[in-house]
Amino acid sequence: GMQTLLFLAFFASFAVKMPMWPVHTWLPDAHVQAPTAGSVILAAVLLKMGGYGFLRFSLTMFPVGSQVMTDFVLWISVIAIVYTSLVALVQEDMKKLLAWSSVGQVGYIVMGLAAMSNIGWTAALWHSVAHLLFKGLLFLAVAGVILRTGTRNMYETGGLIKKMPATFISVLIGIIALSGVPPLTGFAAKWLLYQAMIERGWYFQAGIAFFSSTIAFLYCFRLIHSIFLGQLKPKHAEVREAPIIMLVPQYMLIMGIMLFS
Repeated sequence: GMQTLLFLAFFASFAVKMPMWPVHTWLPDAHVQAPTAGSVILAAVLLKMGGYGFLRFSLTMFPVGSQVMTDFVLWISVIAIVYTSLVALVQEDMKKLLAWSSVGQVGYIVMGLAAMSNIGWTAALWHSVAHLLFKGLLFLAVAGVILRTGTRNMYETGGLIKKMPATFISVLIGIIALSGVPPLTGFAAKWLLYQAMIERGWYFQAGIAFFSSTIAFLYCFRLIHSIFLGQLKPKHAEVREAPIIMLVPQYMLIMGIMLFS
């Protein structure tokens, strides 16, 4: 009893840090207002600290409590994944879409932790690394678009593939990795996760997670379709490629993605 309460207390505090649904509401707002470098650090590093704390404290200090609460943690992460994917799907603000997507990715990480097995923890850590790479890449790429077009709204852009081909490639690789299409990192992360779920006999929850990956693919498609494909707006006729200082870190992250894949 006492262990379970303590476990919950620690879990709640790390959940706010990660941020885990339903205490995730600060993240989309913070992301949108933060400067780009801040968004990248927030997505890549800070969101992982909660997961690390969870692994170091909750699981090691309260083994009984964590076994008791497994189902609770699992269901929270299932709801998180579905809900945040649906919210991300209807965003118009590029950075908000990526921020909501981050909350969903945290759901996957927590789901891996909830499995309480070797493969589940591997999946969670692998997902953390994968997310660091592709979400950092996407935030940098989108920042280049925002810098050049002066807007964060996707409906105000379009047809930028001719003007910003290098940024287009960055976003393309980022969303392939994010949506879990083989052969990039996201696929391996999700594969491990489904394996961990099925080993525990959680077929239904694994199915829901799989379904949510499809929604993730849809909002990724929107990201590329709205910004780069379609008609170029007349006011963007003079738009240039993002500055080289923004492209270099993107291509370093792409190399990291390829390496891990």
